[in-house]
Amino acid sequence: MKRTAATLALIALALSLRAAAPDANPVIWADVPDVAVVYEADTYWMISTSMHLIPSMPIMKSKDLVNWEMVCYCEDGSIFDRSDEWLLQNGKNEYGRGTWASSLRYHGGFWWATTFDTRRTYVLKAKRPEGPWEHWSIPLKMHDHTLFFDDATGRAFFIFGANNARLIEMEPDLSRIKPGGVDKMIVQGLGKPADPGGWGEGNQMFKRGEWYYLVNITWPRGDMRQVTVHRAKNIEGPYEDKTVFRCRGIAQGTIFEGRDGQWWSLLFGDRGGVGRIPYVVPVTWRDDWPVLGKEGKELEPITEPAHTAVIPAVCASDEFDWASDAAMPLAWQWNHQPVKDRWTTQARKGWLRLTTDRTVRSVLEAHNTLTQRTFGPTCEAVTKLDLSGLKPGDRAGLVCLQRDYGWVGVARDEKGFRVAWQGRRDNRDREEIALPWSGEPVIYLRIVCDLRVKDPRNDFARNDRMAFFFSFDGRAWNAIGETLPMPYSIPHFMGYRFGLFAYATEEAGGHADFDWYRIAQGEPVQ
Repeated sequence: MKRTAATLALIALALSLRAAAPDANPVIWADVPDVAVVYEADTYWMISTSMHLIPSMPIMKSKDLVNWEMVCYCEDGSIFDRSDEWLLQNGKNEYGRGTWASSLRYHGGFWWATTFDTRRTYVLKAKRPEGPWEHWSIPLKMHDHTLFFDDATGRAFFIFGANNARLIEMEPDLSRIKPGGVDKMIVQGLGKPADPGGWGEGNQMFKRGEWYYLVNITWPRGDMRQVTVHRAKNIEGPYEDKTVFRCRGIAQGTIFEGRDGQWWSLLFGDRGGVGRIPYVVPVTWRDDWPVLGKEGKELEPITEPAHTAVIPAVCASDEFDWASDAAMPLAWQWNHQPVKDRWTTQARKGWLRLTTDRTVRSVLEAHNTLTQRTFGPTCEAVTKLDLSGLKPGDRAGLVCLQRDYGWVGVARDEKGFRVAWQGRRDNRDREEIALPWSGEPVIYLRIVCDLRVKDPRNDFARNDRMAFFFSFDGRAWNAIGETLPMPYSIPHFMGYRFGLFAYATEEAGGHADFDWYRIAQGEPVQ
């Protein structure tokens, strides 16, 4: 094993720190937004948003709603067109777009997953949640939709929209919109319960008894995000509404029945640089309205079960000893569509090789940047890089990726190698730092992120800072560059991600070899 004693010590320390905190919320302290949940076969299954990452539409499972593990991705990027946006070509990109709020259902002996992008809605179907998944598309963008099979009538619907909710009937097999079927606006003004002019979206529908319930968020002007429920005894309405949860901005997600008839809600909270993180909230019922948490105003501590691991299972260290390139661990996702013949773990066993395929201006345009989530409250990523295959003008290293990114790595020019750092702050590039090289063409790189809350009474007062380090022996670390803030930006619309990258500024064809990637709970950033 390549894992160091120092890394194991950090993990042991982190375990002891987590043991002192009994509340399991947030259940995943990492970017897992727009969740939809199905309880089936004594297991909770969850799907989440992927945005511009490939593979997409991740499915996770849990036995207890607290400890989640990755199961699969519904698709590998093949359902999307290979446009300039997805390929990061001609100055275009898919940042902040890609696939949004997915829906997940089990119906008629099949699993159904749906999502949408700026162009259309996608339907995927499988006999098992692990796949394989078949797919097709509907030529209509259904924003923040919920798929709903009405078992009482045998009919299938999508409910979707921002501010207004539209009901559209599908063929029962979801092959197309049903000719002559229902197509009507069922709610005018999703934000009205809290603010007639407020924003509303994030639709999720379920049925309990004789009532149909539409769950969404509203965002009143000058206030936090809240959970709103509309209900009706006919799916076409009329609907009455009620605000059911106003607590720390935790909203958008789903309400569902779980084990032993207990009802739950899984919602996310916007938490700055780490992204949008999920919380589990118990649900009770009063007068056929759901009551979330303590009277819809506070979270109830979830002390049982406890987390079984410090680091969320959606993140993982990797020694790159894959049996084949197809065996890429589920914690990884590519930034945009990868170029398949320009990366491999097979050219040099136990190493990830990234080969440049064109010249670009920055890491934001680099093909084949392999990424994982950052995670809270603090985290670090460390990698070992062999740079002997780089060409003049190449850059390679470890990045913390969002619009305002920062990276530490290597720059090669006509004089040789330089230790390099580059950052972007307020959407402007900071000056690249290049230090003289020392020793063999191998370097160790480290980024530490501090995602703690400064004030426990204010979830939005956060440290959100990242620091950068390098080493020539993996033991003595040197700081480099600025300690940068980690602002969550809508243009990218996701939490910061660690990434391994290589790109060319002068001539394509150079390559960078990464020996391993290791994560741990990091130290606070000063």
